[in-house]
Amino acid sequence: MDYMEKVVGIFDIIGENDSLENLMKAKPLISEISEYVKGTPLFQDAKDKYDEYLVSFMSIEDKEKRIRNIWTDFICKINDAPTRMHMRGVVILVLPALNEVMNSN
Repeated sequence: MDYMEKVVGIFDIIGENDSLENLMKAKPLISEISEYVKGTPLFQDAKDKYDEYLVSFMSIEDKEKRIRNIWTDFICKINDAPTRMHMRGVVILVLPALNEVMNSN
């Protein structure tokens, strides 16, 4: 199964209610996709940009707010992606940040 099909699975789990509780239900799938996309050439080539992106959210003290902000950014970027290739780029570069924040203390 392609990782983009698994992204659809995240939306199936979350449904219309993207509450923190529903996001956490999708955490295993988010983790699986994140681990896979970290091995892609795009992620490896843009690792510096990814690190900058992650740091920009880590300054938010409240973990729930960090999760909510990255999820909202993810949804906005997916929505605004002009092509499927751009959409894949969003998944590759943003979903691992969401995963990292979800797994942080």
